[in-house]
Amino acid sequence: VEVVSSTVFTESVGSWYGVDTSGISYLSAHFDSTNQRVILVYQGRSNRVTVVAGNVSGSVISFGSEYQDESERRYIAAVFIENTGSYGYCKIATFSGTTVSFGTEYAFKSATIYNSIACTYDSQANKVVILCNGASNDAVVCSISGTAITVESSTTFIAGSINSLSCDYNSTSNKIIASYRNGGAPYNAAVIIGGISGVTPTFGSTLSLTAYAVDNFTAISSSQTNEKFAVTWTNDSG
Repeated sequence: VEVVSSTVFTESVGSWYGVDTSGISYLSAHFDSTNQRVILVYQGRSNRVTVVAGNVSGSVISFGSEYQDESERRYIAAVFIENTGSYGYCKIATFSGTTVSFGTEYAFKSATIYNSIACTYDSQANKVVILCNGASNDAVVCSISGTAITVESSTTFIAGSINSLSCDYNSTSNKIIASYRNGGAPYNAAVIIGGISGVTPTFGSTLSLTAYAVDNFTAISSSQTNEKFAVTWTNDSG
């Protein structure tokens, strides 16, 4: 996996589509290339985990109904943090068309997570990797069988204060690429590359993407046809 270049750009977009008129937080979006649909996970009404699926046709999106679990949560990625204790939990959401059903809830970290979590699926290892920040910034490897989740191992993947985590899996290189914002000076954007050995996550050294401070937003997406990825962020000047 290589960092090729960085640039500031503007891009044309299609129409905007509303999902929830009540206001949402902590949005995470995932594209299902097999079924040509986008999956949105976010904190919706009553602070509940909410999932909605939308079918994509050209630049048109048709969303199905919203589906919520029965408990209040705070931070949303494809995993979430419980209000009580700020521990980390996850569950499987199963789709049939745009209909969603939830599996059982599983704890993946019984320690306080600060404010940032991200996850990705390693198709070669057949594992889910969850990244989260806290007193230790951990990478957690989980196995999935049906709607059952087994936490296999956990390790600290980076030291220090970080936030705004995002990650993706590159199938060409069989690597996991994570972007984040440093929580201390210079508050810059950075990336780190890792992988899974058996059921153990391993990560290399970090690479700074900016010398200047960025806001609390980074996002990463990896190409599945070559060893490249794109990272986006906003800077303090807007």
